[in-house]
Amino acid sequence: CLCLCLYFPFLCSYKCVPSLFSSQTMMERKRSKQTTSKANQKRIEDDPPSNDEDASADEQKSMTDAKIRKKQRRKERREQKRKEKEKENQKKIEEEEDEDGKRGEGVEEAEDEEDEGGDAESEEDAEVNNQDHDHAEPGERWHPVLKQSDKCTMERYDLRYVEATTEDKVPLLKEAFEKIPSIRFGESRPSSVLKTYFEREVAPFRDELVEKMKANDDARGDARDGDDGGSKPSLRERLHPRIHFKNEVTAPFPAGMFEHFDSYKDVFFTERTTKNARQLRSMYMLHLVNHLMKARAYILQHNKILETQPDADDDKCRDQGFTRPKALLIVPYRHSALLAVNQLAQLLCARDGLKRRQLRNKKRFVVDYGVGEEKQEMSHPNDEFNDIFKGNVDDYFVLGVAIKNLSVNLYQRLDTSDLIIASPLGLKTALQKALEGKKSNFLSGVELVVVDQADAFHMQNIDHLKYIFDNLNGTTLANEVDITRIRYCCHEGLSSCIRQTLMFSAFSSPEMNAIMRKSCFNINGKVNIWRPRKGTIQNVAHLNLSQVFERLSCSSHVDVAQTRFDHFVKTLLPLLSSDANAHTLVFVPSYFDFVRLRNHLRKSRTKFAQVCEYTTGPNVSRARSDFFHGRKPFMLYTERYHYHNRPSIRSIKHIIFYSPPLYPQYYSEMLNMISGSDAANATCTVLYSAYDGDKLGRIVGTERAKAMLASESSKHLFT
Repeated sequence: CLCLCLYFPFLCSYKCVPSLFSSQTMMERKRSKQTTSKANQKRIEDDPPSNDEDASADEQKSMTDAKIRKKQRRKERREQKRKEKEKENQKKIEEEEDEDGKRGEGVEEAEDEEDEGGDAESEEDAEVNNQDHDHAEPGERWHPVLKQSDKCTMERYDLRYVEATTEDKVPLLKEAFEKIPSIRFGESRPSSVLKTYFEREVAPFRDELVEKMKANDDARGDARDGDDGGSKPSLRERLHPRIHFKNEVTAPFPAGMFEHFDSYKDVFFTERTTKNARQLRSMYMLHLVNHLMKARAYILQHNKILETQPDADDDKCRDQGFTRPKALLIVPYRHSALLAVNQLAQLLCARDGLKRRQLRNKKRFVVDYGVGEEKQEMSHPNDEFNDIFKGNVDDYFVLGVAIKNLSVNLYQRLDTSDLIIASPLGLKTALQKALEGKKSNFLSGVELVVVDQADAFHMQNIDHLKYIFDNLNGTTLANEVDITRIRYCCHEGLSSCIRQTLMFSAFSSPEMNAIMRKSCFNINGKVNIWRPRKGTIQNVAHLNLSQVFERLSCSSHVDVAQTRFDHFVKTLLPLLSSDANAHTLVFVPSYFDFVRLRNHLRKSRTKFAQVCEYTTGPNVSRARSDFFHGRKPFMLYTERYHYHNRPSIRSIKHIIFYSPPLYPQYYSEMLNMISGSDAANATCTVLYSAYDGDKLGRIVGTERAKAMLASESSKHLFT
């Protein structure tokens, strides 16, 4: 302690001295600088610069001033040009609005006279319309939401969302809501619009709507073509004039599909392929945008009427649902959403005069929904696999799209958007959050639902899609919606009767059929478009391969799972334990069946390899190695893993399909994995029941499947 007390002052003085010296040196430097600056200033005052130096300084100053003035003049010119362009655009918009206001005043006067006279269509109203639109072509019905130069038919939209939603139609919609779920699809007949396709239809609940629609089309055609016949309006005449679509569709497939869409029927198309996917996307996006633009035109026109006439009849301005979103597009992957938004931009954001809409938040959208630089191009030998997984395959997303006068806004809030593009998982999560937070159900006002690539939802979770359809068209009111503008059918909980559903899939399934039957109440009817299958069994490369189809007898569809499990455990599993049946692959389409078989095999202590969608990469490699070298006699293999990876399994000698696969091409793909040297002694066994008729028809062919199900024999051999 004594040493520390003696040493501490010395240490403090040692630490402080340099700082003191440094501060003194700093002060001396400052003083020297001040003295030198004062001396220089005094020298300059005593000895002034020459004229040459003054001139050079003045020249430099004048040059800098000239540059500044030049930049200012440039800025002023740019600002002036920008203001002139804005004035021109505003002038054009005001002129168009003035024309719309004039037409709106004519409509209001006609409606006032109509109310006073008590007649539905008086002669005075017709005279007013004819005077304002003498230049219109014969058969062109002037519509209040359109301009004088627009050639667009609104009959089908009016029949659907104006005439069918009045107060006197509520009892009819209630009757339809009760009876439509019990109506099944009718018998198949050749399609009148699509060649090589067949249709199964549910007749419209309101036949007078269809008859009136046909009468309007025929009258329009007679007026245009004279005595040559009643041709229907062209595709361009059915579209809203602000949609950029100049080319007329002449191919029979897209033209026929748009004809079904424009009839506002529910369409269930089960023949979607990679070849016709682009045409389908272009047609349903065209119909979706056309519907949104027509609905928007009605709302804007009614807004003007209510602003100019506070005492106007509110019943004639009922044009909305409980929420703003009117269209819903459900796709499985972000890449599919990217293609849909690109199609939307082509229809609405193309250059069309002065009104060119901007696609806002485009860069952010491309980053979120595009393919990153780190992802390499797909080089799988299977072309179908490359087409499905070539882009961003994230299945969790929700995107709100709002259509404005001069822009299309992406990443809009869901309750303030016009179109919602989402995956089932993302939409279900967003909907659950909204309902748990006691917010409004933003799907209450949906009028058009499009489900594309519905077959892929079986490889994700089909229950998410069921949840969405169960919560469509609720009765929760959003804060931004005026209750006096809501349709009468929405107040009665009958919004689903005027909702159109379009579903596109590569095949049909009981889950999809249940959604179309129990969740769709369209009063315009339904149509199922399909085509007879030849079967993928003809794509099997081995001609001498023994293929046995064994039918299981079940009393009801509830007993199918138990009957199949008992037959496999008691009949097929004892055969797999023998050495002659080594290298057997058991193909299991359902994950629930896979778990049940796996648990049973573990309890019985049976050696087997397993590969499913949740198996990690190292475990998959280990299972394939054990199966190849014979250390494990057989392998459990799920269809969902095959969908996402499409590997080539080696050393397969026998295949057992626990049930027919959903994708029929997987049947031939798995059999073609058997090597040619083992094909003579290889076998294939398929277990099916009477409730697997659709799956069986896609494998062996529609006609063969009917004969096999009606046959008394339970086993059928194909070689």
